[in-house]
Amino acid sequence: MLRNLFSLYGADAQSLAPGRPQSAATEHVGGGVAVIQLTGTLSRDGRHGGTSTDAVRAELKTLAADPSVNKIILQVNSPGGASAGTASLHDQVVATAKQKPIVAFVEDLAASAAYFAIAGVIKIVASRSALVGAIGTYAVIEDVSGMAEKLGVKVHVIKAGEHKGIGTPGTAFTDSQRSEMQRIVNDINAQSLDAIREGRKLTAAKLKVVSTGQIWIASDAKRFGLIDEIGSLESVLSSPGSSSSTTHSRRGADPQADFYARLEAQNRRRNWYLPLFFRSKNDGKSSN
Repeated sequence: MLRNLFSLYGADAQSLAPGRPQSAATEHVGGGVAVIQLTGTLSRDGRHGGTSTDAVRAELKTLAADPSVNKIILQVNSPGGASAGTASLHDQVVATAKQKPIVAFVEDLAASAAYFAIAGVIKIVASRSALVGAIGTYAVIEDVSGMAEKLGVKVHVIKAGEHKGIGTPGTAFTDSQRSEMQRIVNDINAQSLDAIREGRKLTAAKLKVVSTGQIWIASDAKRFGLIDEIGSLESVLSSPGSSSSTTHSRRGADPQADFYARLEAQNRRRNWYLPLFFRSKNDGKSSN
């Protein structure tokens, strides 16, 4: 069975089931600074509480045109997600960064599609315990033809086109189909590698080192050129690029204190995805 054909950079396919579109989670924290959160699984419509790449693109366009905003921070805690929409989000980040400074802050995790999305910012800062990388692309096909045969079921696919119907449940996954799927995965992966090489100014040799699907702690990510600094959200908020002349907040009095209070509450719920990378080898589940 083919699950989400050509759709995966980093998250489990089951987490990409249809859901309701969401708006981008954006906070105006004072000093002309806007923070956009990229959390959970990335997909076009923000399924199952993840982030909608379409909504973030729209928000970036809005903030770019807003004269009261002079700095944008992308706060990232994501294991990755669907290829659909990620390239477009990356392109919008690059376009917006030409108009206003955009800095990415990785609090816990920027993996796979999430890293692709932020590769074009002017600076990437990560907490010292953050995990960064998992650069690569995969698709999953479950060949249940043996099970169907044991049940006495034979599946016929009536098709026009050699590769139509790849992954139809009950049919065997052939070597020819495997080669075709590998071609598509390679083509999709090349898009992310090109963007990361350009955004991070990596040589071909360095890109080869970081594009193995491995994930690194912040100190190693900095050594490989995947991030620029190890720091905190507070240091990013207080770095040059913001002005104290303009203050925005839905609550008004102390926008940054208000933001930190909400951030602390969110952090208690945020780390649900870390077990994706630290499962036991004996639990029968994939570790990526």
